[in-house]
Amino acid sequence: MFGGLLKSTSIAAIVAVAGIAAAGSANAADLGGNCCADLEERIAELEATTARKGNRKVSLTVSGQINEAVMFWDDGVESNINQVTNETYRGRFRFVGNAKIDANWSAGYLLEIGYRGGRQDQTSQLTDEGASNNVLDIRHSAWWLQHKQLGKLWVGQTSQAADGITEINLANVVSGNAQMTDWIGAMNLTRSNGNFTSGSRNAAGLTYSNLSNGTRPGSALGEGDRFNVVKYETPALMGFIGSASWGEDDMWDVALRYAGEFNGIKIGAGIAYTEWTDASGAASTRGCAFLNGADASCDEIGLSASIMHVPTGLYVTGAYGQQNDDNLKKLNAFAKDSREFYYVQGGIEQKFFPVGKTTLFGEYYDGDFGSVTNAGVLRTGTVAQGFAAAATLVNGESRVWGLGFTQAIDAAAMDLYVHYRHFEMDLSGVTAAGLSAGKLQLNDIDVVMAGAQIKF
Repeated sequence: MFGGLLKSTSIAAIVAVAGIAAAGSANAADLGGNCCADLEERIAELEATTARKGNRKVSLTVSGQINEAVMFWDDGVESNINQVTNETYRGRFRFVGNAKIDANWSAGYLLEIGYRGGRQDQTSQLTDEGASNNVLDIRHSAWWLQHKQLGKLWVGQTSQAADGITEINLANVVSGNAQMTDWIGAMNLTRSNGNFTSGSRNAAGLTYSNLSNGTRPGSALGEGDRFNVVKYETPALMGFIGSASWGEDDMWDVALRYAGEFNGIKIGAGIAYTEWTDASGAASTRGCAFLNGADASCDEIGLSASIMHVPTGLYVTGAYGQQNDDNLKKLNAFAKDSREFYYVQGGIEQKFFPVGKTTLFGEYYDGDFGSVTNAGVLRTGTVAQGFAAAATLVNGESRVWGLGFTQAIDAAAMDLYVHYRHFEMDLSGVTAAGLSAGKLQLNDIDVVMAGAQIKF
């Protein structure tokens, strides 16, 4: 039971009590005048040794998902196939508690633990397993207090207001959103001569994650994440919900989301604004530049929207993100102080087969990542990477297009999927004098992922 008091005892306890009652009136008579008190004591004793769904005041709901796949890749020189955990919506299990205080107030908690077998975003030409495989991590650990008219307050490690803001999608696509580094984040970029940017295929060079999102793997520009925060959410008003959060010394953000349906048209949308001024720690995961340990000065905007025509199942989804970094031009006058991306997906979702709905879609992504950073400073090139020794990497662009298929199996709460993506990347450098250092010639990467997600 979720959303109210758990007023029933455990099944095991009920069965045990039924057995006591069935023992006959003689045994019941032996209990004397304190029969009810003794019965309650026995129930409490049995409950103490029996797994149960929450307690008498706080309910407990357990849920989660498994998402495992097989991934084939080809970098123009080498191809291979690996079994991976789908990082787009990876495996997790969660415990949600809920207690009703009175007619208006309620409280609860969220504890969610993530897990993965083989990290898709850490698979590369040099390893089929990254550094964080077969481990558990805390995704959420927070409590909340809610009033029907006043809203909801969260405290703990949980989603900031902007988390999920670029991922709004009314279709069931399982593996398709704007977070491209979830797919090939650790893949070494291959030059046209067949070597990695290190100068050989035996030593790791620059990766897709290094260049596309700086030091923030797995996160699209403008997209939020999970941090130690205090967050407030408004009640829903005409389909709108506002939220704001603060944490991580210092980050703050605000977001507005909308969901509605009219005349057979479903709409979902959201927009968020975030500022980072932390000198280290969480801000470094956002790719913000630093000046001799001084505070970061980053701001981001992220948004997405999805529209579906329910009778036909036709839909279109789009997302956009931008980050501005005031410190980049202070590091290098020729650096670009902003970067951005846009993403569009369209397709159809219909119940072509009795087992569940089928989703077919195509997608396109373009990311202009400007000047990229490494641990808060601009990345520099080397001769082996195709630039002059003193060159600085100041402009990167990534283009991705793909096709996908998802088949829902309703009876098993299961989604089968096949998804193809083609990745292209350009990288330019500049010398200390501001002269062009040329463009790095890189091979394209093709990836096919096929797997299944099961929710429980």
